[in-house]
This record gives sequence, C-alpha cells and structure tokens, in this order.
Amino acid sequence: MFEIVQTFDRRLLHAINSDWTNPFLDWFMAFVTDYGFWKWPMLIAALALSIWGSYRERLLVIMTVALVLAGEGITSTIKRLTNRPRPYQQLENIRRVDLNGVGIYQPGPFEKGR
Repeated sequence: MFEIVQTFDRRLLHAINSDWTNPFLDWFMAFVTDYGFWKWPMLIAALALSIWGSYRERLLVIMTVALVLAGEGITSTIKRLTNRPRPYQQLENIRRVDLNGVGIYQPGPFEKGR
C-alpha cells in the first residue's frame, strides 16, 4: 500500500514540477516566498506599530514575534531530528526555481537515497 502512495506522490511531483508550469507563476512564487524581500517592509511595519500603535497593535507585534520564533524553533528542531532529504536532493530532473531563474538539479551520487 505504501508503495502505491509513494508512486502516486512521485508522479504527482513530476507532473507539477515539469508539466504544470508557468514562467510568470514560477517567478511570482519565488518572489513572494523570498525572505530577503519581506524582511525590511515587515521590520518597518513592526517598528511603526510599536512606536505609533495602540496597545492592541503593540500586543500584535509582540505576539507575532513570539509565534514566529516559537514556530521557527519547532520546525528547525523537527527538521534536524528527522533529517529528511528534499525531493531535489533525492530525485532526478527536478526543477529548482529561485529569483535568478529555473534550473534542473541533478543530485550527486552521495545524495541519492539519503
């Protein structure tokens, strides 16, 4: 049963990664998920709310920072404990999209089956 699900998952990944692509949406998703772009607007907004905001807005900033730090701590711990490889590290012909464009990543022999 697990092999059937794994085969379906692999086929779906290849379909999404190679067949169902759009250059604009590839760029847009890389742009939206880029931390470097959002860092400064979010810091400016948090600083502005901290200085000129009401009690509830300052509390929003404090709780948002606390939740982001807690979430980052939990996810990094789980990632470190499980050490699960990313699909591009394990499978061949997987596109990696970033702001510089699209590239095909070929895993090295030391990465396969990790």
